[in-house]
Amino acid sequence: MSQKTNKISISCIIPTRNRPLFLKEALDSVLKQTVKPHEIIIVNSGSEPVESSEGIKIFDVVKNSGPSQARNFGACVASGDFLAFLDDDDLWPPDYLERVTHALRQDTLCVISRLDKLENGKVQPYKYAEKNMRLIYSINPGITGSNVVVDRELFISIGGFDVRLESGEDKSLIIDLMDYGQKNAKSLNWPGITFLLDNFAIQRMHDGPHIGKTSKGIKAFVDKYSDRMTRMDYYYNMSLISKNPCYRLAYLCHKLLSDSR
Repeated sequence: MSQKTNKISISCIIPTRNRPLFLKEALDSVLKQTVKPHEIIIVNSGSEPVESSEGIKIFDVVKNSGPSQARNFGACVASGDFLAFLDDDDLWPPDYLERVTHALRQDTLCVISRLDKLENGKVQPYKYAEKNMRLIYSINPGITGSNVVVDRELFISIGGFDVRLESGEDKSLIIDLMDYGQKNAKSLNWPGITFLLDNFAIQRMHDGPHIGKTSKGIKAFVDKYSDRMTRMDYYYNMSLISKNPCYRLAYLCHKLLSDSR
């Protein structure tokens, strides 16, 4: 894994697909960072070309290949010690990388920041992953492709984002990362994940097209982790993708029992 020095090199990776206006705002938020990234990599899986900018590395990949493929490609061509992902419709505040860099100097391999949301022109608190990690097999506790920074070698070792998942790939990455860290704790000197409450990425809430898909991704996530899920987790996931009302009823019954304990 990366050796901690005073010089922390972070590659910023932005997957994009046919959202030029959002991409411009996301890129502007990176360029305004008080601590600059080592490099900025844009991976385009859309049909529209991305306008070139000085100092920005742009790669065109297979059209509609999905965010996981795009992020993994970006990681493979990155040269920084750490990878900071940013979805093309999201934003970072100016001191995002500065706070992340400070955390990385404290001997950690992965940083997850708070997730705020931009809705109706206002930024407000949304999710804080550390408080909700026990729910990771049902809801997303606050992990996206925009608030995770991870050691590049560690990311490559676990195979990156699972390309079989069209949604849920973000929280799956963290599950796989924690599994790998625990299994290789001695050789990695695994410090665990650092959660930053005082730092945040901004998730844009909008009705426009999204890079990832939903139902098929949820089903793939269930297939991958069903042996770890509680019955309540399983029923909740299935209630999202099945027309059978029994899943929703079973979930509500289990939740009621859980809440009453």
